[in-house]
Amino acid sequence: MSFTSVFGYHTGSSIENAGFEGVVSKRDSDAAPIKKRNSATVLNLLNVTGYIPVVSIVTGVFRYIMTYNNWKNKHLRPLTYGMMTRGALEIIGAGSLLIIPDLIVSIGRHLHWRNAKRLA
Repeated sequence: MSFTSVFGYHTGSSIENAGFEGVVSKRDSDAAPIKKRNSATVLNLLNVTGYIPVVSIVTGVFRYIMTYNNWKNKHLRPLTYGMMTRGALEIIGAGSLLIIPDLIVSIGRHLHWRNAKRLA
């Protein structure tokens, strides 16, 4: 998991590859795909609402609440730094600028996944 896991749009597989699987309980193996899909949906909705100027303030505050709740988990520490940075940009109204890195990272993930699948 890295700081850049906050950027881009996610799918169930990108949630797993980014290291978010630590959030999903290993005991619930049958429910894990559903939780990963729901996690991807929540992160994507946060990204999209962060682009809207007034709504992005609420989104930024929500990101800070999420980082506060996950701060003790050292496995998620790089993610919390990314969420804090993204939340700060959304609070000051610069969230709409994040669409550019989101698209670049999403295209990179898609191409990487496609090439990895082709090599397998």
